[in-house]
Amino acid sequence: MLAEGMPPLADGDAPRRLADMPSMFRAAQLVGEAMAHAREDVREALEAEKVSAGISMLVGGRIGDGPLKLYMLYAEGNFIECQQDQPFLQIGETKYGKPILDRVLTWETPIDEAVKVGLISFDSTIRSNLAVGRPIDLIVIPSDRTDTVVKRRIATDDPYFNDLSARWSMLLNESRATIPAPPFMMGL
Repeated sequence: MLAEGMPPLADGDAPRRLADMPSMFRAAQLVGEAMAHAREDVREALEAEKVSAGISMLVGGRIGDGPLKLYMLYAEGNFIECQQDQPFLQIGETKYGKPILDRVLTWETPIDEAVKVGLISFDSTIRSNLAVGRPIDLIVIPSDRTDTVVKRRIATDDPYFNDLSARWSMLLNESRATIPAPPFMMGL
């Protein structure tokens, strides 16, 4: 739908295509509109089957010389932008890994540290939810255009992720052991 183009806004205009958007903001608007149209197209069928049509999506990147942007789009077509007061956006299963992100990530977190923390968050979610697992597809787009874009598929045999998971478990247990027992539990 986005490659072929959304309907023009006025008669005689060309279809609105993702490739023609002048900014990431306009791209997010177009993707949101397409999501809302797709949701409406299947609404009756989903309601008949008593199935939810809730979806969300991350849209990010840069267009031309514009800045790097990231948006989280909702089924209704509206969206929010990743900014300093919200240094990350997350879709999917959020209840297990999000506390790690909330405690650690800031707008100033270096990208390599942010990736490490993100992988720890994934590890926590994988440990707590059988419906989540590897492979994890990772892409890191640096804000500096001269830096290399990193693309990696983290499979079940990934040595770095397996080491990170083992170390995280070990360090959590070591940290837990250093915290005193609740004083009200003494003598039980």
